Amino acid sequence: MAEIVDATKRFALRTGRIPTVEYCMLADVNDSQEQAHLLADLLVGGPRCHVNLIPYNVIGPGLSGTVYRRPSAERVQAFLGLLRERGIVAHVRDTRGDDVDAACGQLRETLAPAASERYEWAGGRD
Repeated sequence: MAEIVDATKRFALRTGRIPTVEYCMLADVNDSQEQAHLLADLLVGGPRCHVNLIPYNVIGPGLSGTVYRRPSAERVQAFLGLLRERGIVAHVRDTRGDDVDAACGQLRETLAPAASERYEWAGGRD
């Protein structure tokens, strides 16, 4: 995260524009109040930026086999509230299309072949 924050600072200084930090929230991974404080600590005192909180869209197991979940609306709002209390401009991205498995990231599961089908690491196929 520190490298990303440094990049936003360089971007703001070089362009004069306000950078946006996209923060994908995963239940019980990076959605706690402690995580919100850590994010705020990184951002406070730097150039003004905008934080876009993105509740995760469930797609089933990822390539690693890990299954992530979307945080509860209450947990997202608490995270948002803490950032705003610390003076950070933040919003929650509206989720659209998840009712038909067409939200951001969800099409990967049904359209993209498994990594093992796309790549033959030892055989050199790509």
